[in-house]
Amino acid sequence: MYLIPYFKKEETTFSGNKLLKIVLFLANGGTTCLEDVKDFEVKSFCSDNGFVVLKQFKTTNGIFVEVDPQQTDISSYYSFSEAHKTQNECWRTFIMVFSEDNKDIWNVNSLFSDTPFSKILHDIAAV
Repeated sequence: MYLIPYFKKEETTFSGNKLLKIVLFLANGGTTCLEDVKDFEVKSFCSDNGFVVLKQFKTTNGIFVEVDPQQTDISSYYSFSEAHKTQNECWRTFIMVFSEDNKDIWNVNSLFSDTPFSKILHDIAAV
C-alpha cells in the first residue's frame, strides 16, 4: 500500500474559483509514492521524519497523512527541483483549479489525468 504524506492550501481567486495547492512527499526524485507501507508503520515513519500529523485517512489508493507544514520542518527535505532525476525523497507541488460547480475551468486538472498521481490528487481534493 502507498503512503502519501501531503499538505494543502486552498485559496479563492479574484473570479471566485478555488485554487488548490497540494504538496506530496514522494520517492525517487518526486516520481513515485512511498510503497509497501503497512498501517502500523505509518506512525513510526511520520515520527522518524519529524512529520506533525493533522489527520490520516485510507482509500484504495493508499494511506493519506496530512502533515502540518507550520510544525514540520519542510525545508529540511529536498524540493522537487532539487531531487528530480535522483533517487531522493522530496516535496512536490501540484496545483488544481475548480469552479463553483467543480469543473476544471482552466484545464489544469486534466494535465494530471495520464499520471499516476491523478486519483491521489482527487482523493486529497475531496477531503
